[in-house]
Amino acid sequence: MSGRGTHQIGGLVVGLAVAQTAVWAGRASFGEAIALAGAAALTAGGGLSCDVDQTKAWRSLDRWLPDEWLGNGGPLQHRGLTHWPGVTVGFAVMWWLTVVAAPGLGRLWPFMAGQVAGWASHLVLDAVCGRQVRTPDGAVVVRAGIPLMPWWGHRGGLIRSGGFGSQAIGVLLAALAAVQVVFMVGVSP
Repeated sequence: MSGRGTHQIGGLVVGLAVAQTAVWAGRASFGEAIALAGAAALTAGGGLSCDVDQTKAWRSLDRWLPDEWLGNGGPLQHRGLTHWPGVTVGFAVMWWLTVVAAPGLGRLWPFMAGQVAGWASHLVLDAVCGRQVRTPDGAVVVRAGIPLMPWWGHRGGLIRSGGFGSQAIGVLLAALAAVQVVFMVGVSP
Protein backbone atom coordinates (compact mmCIF):
# COMPACT_ATOMS: atom_id res chain seq x y z
CA MET A 1 0.00 0.00 0.00
CA SER A 2 1.12 3.56 -0.23
CA GLY A 3 1.62 4.06 3.48
CA ARG A 4 0.26 4.40 6.93
CA GLY A 5 -2.12 7.25 6.10
CA THR A 6 -3.85 5.40 3.28
CA HIS A 7 -4.17 2.31 5.45
CA GLN A 8 -5.73 4.42 8.19
CA ILE A 9 -8.21 5.97 5.76
CA GLY A 10 -9.10 2.45 4.62
CA GLY A 11 -9.59 1.45 8.26
CA LEU A 12 -11.84 4.45 8.77
CA VAL A 13 -13.98 3.44 5.77
CA VAL A 14 -14.40 -0.13 7.05
CA GLY A 15 -14.87 1.06 10.63
CA LEU A 16 -17.57 3.52 9.59
CA ALA A 17 -19.37 0.80 7.61
CA VAL A 18 -19.33 -1.59 10.59
CA ALA A 19 -20.31 1.22 12.97
CA GLN A 20 -23.23 2.38 10.86
CA THR A 21 -24.45 -1.20 10.56
CA ALA A 22 -24.32 -1.55 14.35
CA VAL A 23 -26.27 1.71 14.78
CA TRP A 24 -28.93 0.61 12.27
CA ALA A 25 -29.25 -2.75 14.05
CA GLY A 26 -29.77 -0.95 17.34
CA ARG A 27 -26.61 -2.47 18.81
CA ALA A 28 -24.57 0.73 19.12
CA SER A 29 -25.00 4.29 20.20
CA PHE A 30 -23.58 7.11 18.11
CA GLY A 31 -20.67 7.43 20.59
CA GLU A 32 -19.87 3.72 20.36
CA ALA A 33 -19.98 3.96 16.57
CA ILE A 34 -17.47 6.83 16.60
CA ALA A 35 -15.20 4.85 18.98
CA LEU A 36 -15.37 1.82 16.68
CA ALA A 37 -14.52 3.86 13.57
CA GLY A 38 -11.69 5.65 15.40
CA ALA A 39 -10.23 2.37 16.65
CA ALA A 40 -10.41 0.93 13.14
CA ALA A 41 -8.55 3.93 11.71
CA LEU A 42 -5.92 3.81 14.46
CA THR A 43 -5.24 0.08 14.10
CA ALA A 44 -5.25 -0.05 10.29
CA GLY A 45 -1.81 1.53 9.86
CA GLY A 46 1.35 1.91 11.88
CA GLY A 47 2.60 0.07 14.95
CA LEU A 48 -0.87 -1.03 16.12
CA SER A 49 -1.67 -2.63 12.76
CA CYS A 50 -0.47 -5.68 10.88
CA ASP A 51 2.60 -3.55 10.18
CA VAL A 52 3.75 -4.09 13.76
CA ASP A 53 6.28 -6.26 11.91
CA GLN A 54 7.97 -3.05 10.71
CA THR A 55 8.52 -1.54 14.16
CA LYS A 56 12.01 -1.23 15.59
CA ALA A 57 11.29 -3.76 18.36
CA TRP A 58 9.91 -6.35 15.91
CA ARG A 59 12.85 -5.88 13.51
CA SER A 60 15.27 -6.39 16.45
CA LEU A 61 13.42 -9.54 17.45
CA ASP A 62 13.64 -10.78 13.85
CA ARG A 63 17.40 -10.16 13.80
CA TRP A 64 17.97 -12.06 17.04
CA LEU A 65 15.60 -15.01 16.53
CA PRO A 66 16.65 -17.51 13.86
CA ASP A 67 13.11 -17.91 12.47
CA GLU A 68 14.34 -18.28 8.89
CA TRP A 69 15.07 -21.97 9.53
CA LEU A 70 11.28 -22.46 9.56
CA GLY A 71 11.38 -21.73 5.83
CA ASN A 72 9.91 -19.19 3.45
CA GLY A 73 11.70 -16.28 5.14
CA GLY A 74 10.32 -17.11 8.60
CA PRO A 75 7.21 -15.82 10.39
CA LEU A 76 8.82 -12.57 11.60
CA GLN A 77 9.42 -11.09 8.12
CA HIS A 78 7.35 -8.17 6.83
CA ARG A 79 4.07 -9.54 5.48
CA GLY A 80 4.70 -12.72 7.41
CA LEU A 81 2.66 -13.99 10.33
CA THR A 82 1.05 -10.66 11.24
CA HIS A 83 -0.36 -10.35 7.70
CA TRP A 84 -1.91 -13.82 7.71
CA PRO A 85 -5.73 -13.50 7.81
CA GLY A 86 -5.83 -16.23 10.47
CA VAL A 87 -4.36 -13.78 13.00
CA THR A 88 -7.19 -11.29 12.37
CA VAL A 89 -9.77 -14.07 12.65
CA GLY A 90 -8.03 -15.12 15.88
CA PHE A 91 -8.42 -11.59 17.25
CA ALA A 92 -12.13 -11.62 16.37
CA VAL A 93 -12.65 -14.93 18.18
CA MET A 94 -10.54 -13.82 21.15
CA TRP A 95 -12.47 -10.55 21.54
CA TRP A 96 -15.82 -12.33 21.22
CA LEU A 97 -14.84 -14.90 23.85
CA THR A 98 -13.56 -12.11 26.10
CA VAL A 99 -16.91 -10.32 26.01
CA VAL A 100 -18.83 -13.59 26.57
CA ALA A 101 -16.57 -14.76 29.42
CA ALA A 102 -16.25 -11.35 31.07
CA PRO A 103 -19.46 -9.39 30.47
CA GLY A 104 -17.99 -6.46 32.41
CA LEU A 105 -15.62 -5.91 29.49
CA GLY A 106 -18.57 -5.56 27.13
CA ARG A 107 -18.15 -1.79 27.14
CA LEU A 108 -14.88 -2.26 25.29
CA TRP A 109 -16.57 -3.95 22.33
CA PRO A 110 -16.29 -0.90 20.00
CA PHE A 111 -12.51 -0.89 20.41
CA MET A 112 -12.32 -4.66 19.94
CA ALA A 113 -14.51 -4.57 16.82
CA GLY A 114 -12.55 -1.56 15.56
CA GLN A 115 -9.26 -3.42 15.90
CA VAL A 116 -10.58 -6.34 13.84
CA ALA A 117 -12.02 -3.94 11.21
CA GLY A 118 -8.71 -2.04 11.06
CA TRP A 119 -6.61 -5.18 10.59
CA ALA A 120 -9.05 -6.60 8.03
CA SER A 121 -8.95 -3.40 5.96
CA HIS A 122 -5.14 -3.44 6.09
CA LEU A 123 -5.06 -6.98 4.71
CA VAL A 124 -7.48 -6.16 1.89
CA LEU A 125 -5.43 -3.13 0.85
CA ASP A 126 -2.16 -5.10 0.98
CA ALA A 127 -3.75 -7.89 -1.05
CA VAL A 128 -4.69 -5.38 -3.77
CA CYS A 129 -1.83 -2.87 -3.56
CA GLY A 130 1.01 -5.00 -2.24
CA ARG A 131 2.99 -5.80 -5.36
CA GLN A 132 6.34 -7.50 -4.84
CA VAL A 133 9.36 -5.26 -4.26
CA ARG A 134 12.82 -6.39 -5.44
CA THR A 135 16.31 -4.96 -5.22
CA PRO A 136 18.17 -4.15 -8.48
CA ASP A 137 19.93 -7.54 -8.25
CA GLY A 138 16.56 -9.35 -8.06
CA ALA A 139 16.35 -10.19 -4.35
CA VAL A 140 12.85 -9.98 -2.88
CA VAL A 141 12.56 -7.13 -0.34
CA VAL A 142 8.80 -7.35 0.24
CA ARG A 143 6.68 -10.31 -0.77
CA ALA A 144 3.60 -9.72 -2.89
CA GLY A 145 0.12 -9.59 -1.38
CA ILE A 146 -0.65 -11.41 1.85
CA PRO A 147 0.12 -14.96 3.00
CA LEU A 148 -2.66 -17.51 2.71
CA MET A 149 -0.74 -19.80 5.05
CA PRO A 150 0.78 -18.53 8.32
CA TRP A 151 3.75 -16.82 6.59
CA TRP A 152 3.96 -18.32 3.12
CA GLY A 153 1.77 -18.80 0.07
CA HIS A 154 1.49 -15.08 -0.69
CA ARG A 155 -1.22 -14.06 -3.15
CA GLY A 156 -2.33 -10.71 -4.49
CA GLY A 157 -0.32 -7.62 -5.19
CA LEU A 158 -2.03 -6.30 -8.27
CA ILE A 159 -0.84 -2.70 -7.91
CA ARG A 160 2.63 -1.44 -6.95
CA SER A 161 2.81 0.03 -3.45
CA GLY A 162 3.38 3.76 -3.59
CA GLY A 163 2.53 4.00 -7.28
CA PHE A 164 -0.19 6.02 -8.97
CA GLY A 165 -2.74 3.22 -8.63
CA SER A 166 -2.41 2.95 -4.85
CA GLN A 167 -2.38 6.76 -4.53
CA ALA A 168 -5.63 6.90 -6.52
CA ILE A 169 -7.13 4.27 -4.21
CA GLY A 170 -6.13 6.41 -1.23
CA VAL A 171 -7.89 9.46 -2.69
CA LEU A 172 -11.01 7.42 -3.48
CA LEU A 173 -11.04 6.00 0.07
CA ALA A 174 -10.77 9.52 1.52
CA ALA A 175 -13.74 10.65 -0.58
CA LEU A 176 -15.72 7.59 0.49
CA ALA A 177 -14.90 8.25 4.16
CA ALA A 178 -16.14 11.83 3.80
CA VAL A 179 -19.41 10.65 2.26
CA GLN A 180 -19.81 8.06 5.03
CA VAL A 181 -19.26 10.67 7.77
CA VAL A 182 -21.81 13.05 6.21
CA PHE A 183 -24.31 10.21 5.85
CA MET A 184 -23.71 8.92 9.38
CA VAL A 185 -24.07 12.34 11.00
CA GLY A 186 -27.19 13.11 8.94
CA VAL A 187 -28.95 9.80 9.62
CA SER A 188 -27.89 8.86 13.16
CA PRO A 189 -30.00 9.91 16.18
